[in-house]
Amino acid sequence: MTKIVDLRGDSRIMGPTNPNRSVTGITKIARHHSATATGDVWAFQNHWRGTLGWGTGGYHEIILRDGSVQLIYRDNVTTNGVGNHNSKTYHICVVGNGSFTAEQEKAFDERARAAMQRFNLKVDDVLGHNEFSGHASNSCPGINMTTVRNRLRGSGGATPAPNPTPNPTPNLKSNDTIANEVIAGKWGNGTERERRLREAGYNPQTIQALVNQKLGASAPKPTPAPQPALKPIGTIAQEVIDGKWGNGADREKRLRAAGYNPSTVQAEVNRRLGAGSAQPAGKTVDQLAREVIRGDWGNEPQRSQRLRAAGHDAAAVQRRVNQLL
Repeated sequence: MTKIVDLRGDSRIMGPTNPNRSVTGITKIARHHSATATGDVWAFQNHWRGTLGWGTGGYHEIILRDGSVQLIYRDNVTTNGVGNHNSKTYHICVVGNGSFTAEQEKAFDERARAAMQRFNLKVDDVLGHNEFSGHASNSCPGINMTTVRNRLRGSGGATPAPNPTPNPTPNLKSNDTIANEVIAGKWGNGTERERRLREAGYNPQTIQALVNQKLGASAPKPTPAPQPALKPIGTIAQEVIDGKWGNGADREKRLRAAGYNPSTVQAEVNRRLGAGSAQPAGKTVDQLAREVIRGDWGNEPQRSQRLRAAGHDAAAVQRRVNQLL
């Protein structure tokens, strides 16, 4: 008997985010290969999620190299196996790239017959990926499907292998009914609710969207007001020199609130005034006044501009100069 690992409803399995479907509408069984030498659902999920951006995987079952089977999704979940055919197809993947083990072929025959019995399908309803319309150029499933179907017919009189872990799909309520039950608190909260919904065959994201709609949580948010366009740094630097932005910490605060970097503006101010770099912080008015008397700050009006640009009170410095003289 084939070893079965049932991962349906396991929280580690991605999604499902695709809509649920009616099991009675399944008309085909698709065989795939992974196009890899090895692998399992955990490896394939990285590709589905990270590279393809899917929210639901590609297969309902994966047959590993040793013939063991991973059951990934329930029958009512629409997976992403064959574009434009997924709503009516049950997908089985055999790990390999055109070369498969005897254990895998034995397992595929068992799983295909079990699915045929479950969905009331015939051997001719078992197709390779490239036998679906629009997919003829695809190399998947890497095997001659006529050979596979003949093999299935050859033992058609045998009793089909039973599903080792029967898990019949329940009669699902409408999504609207479930959303009302969620609002009433019947499904719990958070991750526990997601798990219970998924195990019962519902898509948590679809249900949550309906809940949001019913509670008015999905109303569009107002568009934020556009940010004002910033002036060039050179323009702001000149305004600083002209004294329009104040001095010291107040100037830094006003510049930052308006969306400018005070350090960048100060560097441009220094460049325009030929100061090279900002004056050392922490000088007293008396020290500055004595520097003015020595001529370190030049003559008016440039002197006042340079003092203001360096964050000092030019008027206070001038008053001290007058006192000293």
